[in-house]
Amino acid sequence: NVFAVADGDEWADRTFTGGFDSTLVSPAWAVPAGSVLRYTTYYRQESPQRGEVLVSYDGAAPVSLRTYTADVPSRTETIPLQVPAGARTARFRFRYTAGNNWYWTVDDVALVRG
Repeated sequence: NVFAVADGDEWADRTFTGGFDSTLVSPAWAVPAGSVLRYTTYYRQESPQRGEVLVSYDGAAPVSLRTYTADVPSRTETIPLQVPAGARTARFRFRYTAGNNWYWTVDDVALVRG
């Protein structure tokens, strides 16, 4: 079992320019109607950081499913998907942008039937 951590605080311990921008991208998954994105998250907020979950159907531009701008203690999130008619695949992105801020942890990402 593997989990991902995006940590703006650790990143800022080094010399840098610009902001911290990390995106975890899933492979393309078959996405039947009625699918639900499920994952475990722990998000520790400090302004101006932001966490965002996005989806892209069949290679189209990503659209936002959920945005994090406040603390979220460890919990499992479920997001029912509005799969466009005719869509066959979906790719999910977990994007974290920050400076010298806290972190976002993502684990157990799965696409399940609703």
